[in-house]
Order: sequence, then C-alpha cells, then structure tokens
Amino acid sequence: METVKRWSGPRGEGSLLIVADDAEYCGTRGYYDVKYYGDYSKCFGVVPEAGDRLEAMVYAVTELGPMITFKEACEKEPVGTAFFVEDGMAWHRTYAECWGNTPEARRFDPQLDAIRADYKQSVQAAAEADEGCKALVEKFWFHLTNAANSDGRWPPPPRKTSAYHRGWVEAEIARAREALAELKAAVGSRPAGGQAAPESASKEVLTRAITVKEVPGLNWKELQDALYYGHDLNDTPATCREGAALIRAVFAEYRRRGMTNLEPPVIRKK
Repeated sequence: METVKRWSGPRGEGSLLIVADDAEYCGTRGYYDVKYYGDYSKCFGVVPEAGDRLEAMVYAVTELGPMITFKEACEKEPVGTAFFVEDGMAWHRTYAECWGNTPEARRFDPQLDAIRADYKQSVQAAAEADEGCKALVEKFWFHLTNAANSDGRWPPPPRKTSAYHRGWVEAEIARAREALAELKAAVGSRPAGGQAAPESASKEVLTRAITVKEVPGLNWKELQDALYYGHDLNDTPATCREGAALIRAVFAEYRRRGMTNLEPPVIRKK
C-alpha cells in the first residue's frame, strides 16, 4: 500500500495502473515458482489466503480516493506533454526482446510467419470473399492465433519452457497448417489475389558487442542480452569459439549469483 500511495497520491509522481491479468494465476503462486525456482509443479497450487488478500487490497485502494477505469482514462483528453516509458518494458520486470528472442520464439515465429504469408498469397482474397469459407477462415485464424501463445516461448534462458506448453504450440501450428490445406482445397483454382507477407522483422536487439570481461558487472537485463549475443556469435563459424566463451561466462555468472536448476546451454563446437 505504501507503493500505491506513493504513485497515486498528491506528490505528482505519476499514476498507478491496477491491472487484473492472467486469470489462470488468480489465487495461485503461478508464475512466481516458474520464474524464481524453475518449478512447474506448483504453478496452480492454491494459495488459501489469496481471496482475503485481494479483497483487503481493493478496499484499501478505494479508501485512498476516487479511481477510474482504464476505459474512462482513454476517453479523457490526452496529456499535454509526453511521459517516459522505458523502451521495451514488459511485465515482471522483463523486456519485450526477451520474449522475441527465446530459443522457442526463434523456432516457432518463423513458422507462423511462413504460414501467414502462404495464406495471404494463396487463399486470403478468394476465401474471405466467399461466405461458404467463413468457418474455415475462422478455424485457420483460431489455430494460428493459438500458436502464438506466449507460454510456449517463456521463460528465457537459462530457464526452459514447459514441455506441455511447447507441445501445445506445436499442435496448434499443425492444426493451422491443416486448416490452410482445407482452405486451399475449398478455393480450388480461383485466383487468390493476395500479396505475400513481408519478410519477418529482424530480431536483432543488441546495439553493441559484449565481452567476457564485462559479464561480472552486467545487470540481469544485460546478462540476458549477453546470452543472446553469445548464441548469435556461436551460430557463426568465424566467431563460434568467441560465442561459446561468452555463453559459458554468462552461465558461470548466473551460478555465482545463486541461480540453481539451470538447463545446460547448447553450444556449437565449431
């Protein structure tokens, strides 16, 4: 409540957004056990006092003064000057590039891009103009959207995603492909009239090189950057050994800082 008072009080330091998100975690320890302990077994373990805590917080917050909904805030006049938002900031003190650069995201996302491009080029115009294809179009987008599920791409190294979530994404990719094949059969020889989707945007996020000597002084965000940079180097024959050394240094630093239950890194030898 001290944090709520600071950011929502009369000091003019800003406003606090209270967001109810990830309903599957309500009343559980959810993501906490995965992030800090790498333990998926307690994801949905019930926290008996969660309901009482939530109710107490709601009453305490409303006693501070009037609040408005997010919808109401969006309907107000825009602020006169821009305010600071940390670039790439996501939730749980993580960053957007972490989601986009996990091994799973780099494996799954190009597949989704290719399926989407195929749909646009081969069937979109004809299928979406045909009322008879409506159910198949909805089926295609349903499964393709499901395949973008973030749990199949999280958490980033040195943690590892859940086998269940990876399998779920793989199954949805397969179903999206099946739906696309059905659409192609339904459209037949009619001209598609669509355009190919552009190439996927590069996921390169680093603006500078990171050396092994720098690793002990990096913060947690920078350690993640260093790990991705190390894998980029390791994927290139000319810099393979340099990348391997950086990857090993980052993992050694994680262990030095007390992290356990780490998945061993996959390193190319040459």
